Amino acid sequence: MELARETLQQHWLPFTSNREFKREPRLFVRASDMYYRSQTGQKILDGSSGLFTTAAGHCRVEIAKAVGEQVSVLDFTPSFMRGHPAPDGATEFFHGHTHSAHPVACAAGLPILRNCENEALFAKGRELSP
Repeated sequence: MELARETLQQHWLPFTSNREFKREPRLFVRASDMYYRSQTGQKILDGSSGLFTTAAGHCRVEIAKAVGEQVSVLDFTPSFMRGHPAPDGATEFFHGHTHSAHPVACAAGLPILRNCENEALFAKGRELSP
C-alpha cells in the first residue's frame, strides 16, 4: 500500500517528529495475533501493549464477535450518574475512570479474560516474575 505525500498532510502524531514521519512514513495496515503488518508487508511484533491487544492478540474472532454483539445492543453509556447492566460473566468494576461504564470495553474484556484463564497466562506471569 503506497500513500501519496499529499494524503500524509492530514496526519499529526503526538510525541513524533512529524516531518520525519511524512518523509518516511511508518504505517501499519493490518494486524493479526501478536503482529502488525507494515504497508510494505513487513511483520512487526506488537510490543507496545496497546488496549487489550498484546495479551490477547489482534483481530481475534471471539473478541470481534463479542464486541459486535454488544455494539448492536448498546455501544456506550456515559459513566456520570448512569450505568448499564454488566454483560453475562462480567465482574463489576468499581473504579472511577471514564471507561468504567463502557459496555464495548466490557464485551471486549470478557473473551480476553477467558483466554488468559484458558491459557494459564496469569500463572505463567507469576512464574516469570522475580
